[in-house]
Amino acid sequence: GDARYLAAAYALVALVFGAVYIAVTPPAGVGDEPMHFERIYEVSSGQLLGAVGLPKGDAAFIDQAYDKLRSRTPYRDKDLSALRSIATDNSAENAYRNPLRKVMRIHHPVAYAPYAPAIALRSGLDLSPYQYLISLRLSNLVISIAMVAFAISIAPLGRAPLALLALTPTTLSYFGGVNIDGFLVGASFLFIAVVSRLLLTKSGEASRRINTQTSLLLSALLFFIGSIKAPYVAIGLLALAGRRAQYELPGGRAAAAAIILTPALVSALTWAFVVKTMMLEGLSYSTDGGDLVNSSAQMAHLFGRPSEVFSVFSRTMINADFLSGTLLEMVGQLVWSATWTPFLINAIVLFSLCMLIFGQEAPVGQNAFTVSFPPLFRPVSALVFLAVTSATLFFLYLQWTGVGAEKIAGFQGRYVIPVFPLVIFAVPKVLSVVPRGGGAGLSALLMGAAALYGGYGTLSSYFYGM
Repeated sequence: GDARYLAAAYALVALVFGAVYIAVTPPAGVGDEPMHFERIYEVSSGQLLGAVGLPKGDAAFIDQAYDKLRSRTPYRDKDLSALRSIATDNSAENAYRNPLRKVMRIHHPVAYAPYAPAIALRSGLDLSPYQYLISLRLSNLVISIAMVAFAISIAPLGRAPLALLALTPTTLSYFGGVNIDGFLVGASFLFIAVVSRLLLTKSGEASRRINTQTSLLLSALLFFIGSIKAPYVAIGLLALAGRRAQYELPGGRAAAAAIILTPALVSALTWAFVVKTMMLEGLSYSTDGGDLVNSSAQMAHLFGRPSEVFSVFSRTMINADFLSGTLLEMVGQLVWSATWTPFLINAIVLFSLCMLIFGQEAPVGQNAFTVSFPPLFRPVSALVFLAVTSATLFFLYLQWTGVGAEKIAGFQGRYVIPVFPLVIFAVPKVLSVVPRGGGAGLSALLMGAAALYGGYGTLSSYFYGM
């Protein structure tokens, strides 16, 4: 049907532009890529609590790539040739050079599951560091796109905005980089699509149920989500927003909650304890902006002066730039927040996204249908979106905000992307001016392709002065 065609068309557009983005983006050019490159070595070598450093060849490669990026000078053929010429050298480990990167190498090993094919490929072939980086990027790209395409194919509604959201320059740049955000977006989109397919009912179709098998599937997805980033465990609450009769388990909704939420919560909390007690205990550090960060001091401040901490959160969220900046970053932020696609493109993408979210997608005529929502589904969608956003701000307060700062630092639009599909379900469908059915999907693909082409121009200009 239309859903499968849209999913296939999305995958084709995303793979083509994703390959272009990988080709045009030099090593270390995607946000946090050096740190995740280092963390993948730690995980693949079994040093889950951290290593002294990288093998000599990889260390020379990623440090040289990062230095070039930070120089903010145009890349020339000789720069890329120098990076490509660095050979694999496992004779010794070079100690990590930048202490700040330690606090960004604390992610759960499970978060790097999408890179298993590239890691296996390197173990069998003599890939240079540059070739290895490209294989890591490709592995992340293919797996992230596949998860989103599957989500689009099964979602009962909201397929067009899902496709557009997954075709923005910000989203695709992370799909085609070495990071954990691409996997998080793919897994979150898929979880939300599966839940909506189970709990929302189309006219003319029998109501579906959450049983033991579907609970285990959702549990596995949420386990990955919670292991990647703990605040997103709250997405699991969406699976509990159905009608009582939709839970076919002994124990009903409570049993579904136990099966779906427990593994993710245990994984997230256990790893948070490991990080706090074995990786970052007593560590103080300064961010690139010069802010002194001490998680223990921030936690003490939270319990000692909760009213002041509440004021910090309030000032952050009501700041005039918070909402507008988050939305613009969500669709057009590139290269470590250093550059954006043109404002006009970002504005058009956001406008199109709003039209698709608020617009009626059901076909007209004899194929028309309606979707029945459980009473709790819309409010829970909104609450989960707010809960994830608030929890993310809390983690940033502890790990990236200077002691005594007036506002929370480090929040970026990409943190909203995994849960933005919840907005599709939280708002009513009130517009009828957008194309319906396949027309909405085609509009999303064309708008996404145009935005990605604009992103390609932005990357070319930033890196090569073109």
